[in-house]
This record gives sequence, C-alpha cells and structure tokens, in this order.
Amino acid sequence: MKSLNKFIGRAVIIAIFAAALLPPWIVEKYQQTLATGIYAVHYDPQASNCQFEKTSDETMLIQCNLAFENYSSDDVQFTAEFEDRSRLEDNPVYDLLEAAGSFKIALSGDEYGIITINKEVDVADLNNQIEAGGGYGITVTIQSEGKMRKL
Repeated sequence: MKSLNKFIGRAVIIAIFAAALLPPWIVEKYQQTLATGIYAVHYDPQASNCQFEKTSDETMLIQCNLAFENYSSDDVQFTAEFEDRSRLEDNPVYDLLEAAGSFKIALSGDEYGIITINKEVDVADLNNQIEAGGGYGITVTIQSEGKMRKL
C-alpha cells in the first residue's frame, strides 16, 4: 500500500508539471502546423515597442514597431488595435494607445515582419498628458472575418 501511495504521489506531480508545461507548447505547435487565418499569426510582445513624442500642444506622434509572424503558407489580413487597459490601470500610455485606434496589417505566407505604425493622435482631450516616453510588451487584439484574438 505504501508503494502505491508513492506511485500516486509521483503521478500527481508529473501530471501537474505536464499540465503547466505542455499547453504553451501545444498551442505553438498547432499554430505552426494546422492553424489558418489569424490563428496562425504569432505576435512577439517582447520584440515590439512603442515610442511617444509630443509634436505640439494638441498632437502626439506614436511610432510602434510590432513583431508578427504568419506560420501559415497562406496570406492573412487582419485589423489590429491596442488592448484597452485604461480602465484597469491609471497610466497615460494606455489612453494614448487607445486613441491611436485600429490599423490594417497584411502578412504573406510564412512571413515574419516588424510592422511599423506611425500615427498622430489628438491629445487635447486626454487627461494625464505626457511629453514623451515609450513602452515594451504592448498587448494587441487582432480581428479578421468576425474572429478575434488577444495577443
């Protein structure tokens, strides 16, 4: 009976590790082999960044470099927008990103690319204005044909 309890204890520990480690790997392999459309798109937030610079009292220039990879051999087009976190955190950067709106992105099959976005945003009505700044690890939401993913 004692050896059975040891076996069950080990099996539970192995199952916990497998449940913690396998899902990201399974998702990545699915994206790389079977997924199509926006489900085959990988976004790398660590390789992505945004810079902000006030160009006048009412205008801010947002320049973002976003790293996307299309694992599918088919072309994919989607709309991307920055996730609205302004309700969750009191950070003026989130207000700026939300004000930037959405933008269209097209990736060829098997393409990895840094997509550069330059947008002037009217900041006259925004609270907590900043003069300049930047950020990494920006979260985006992509949409295509009625489907949506938060990345």
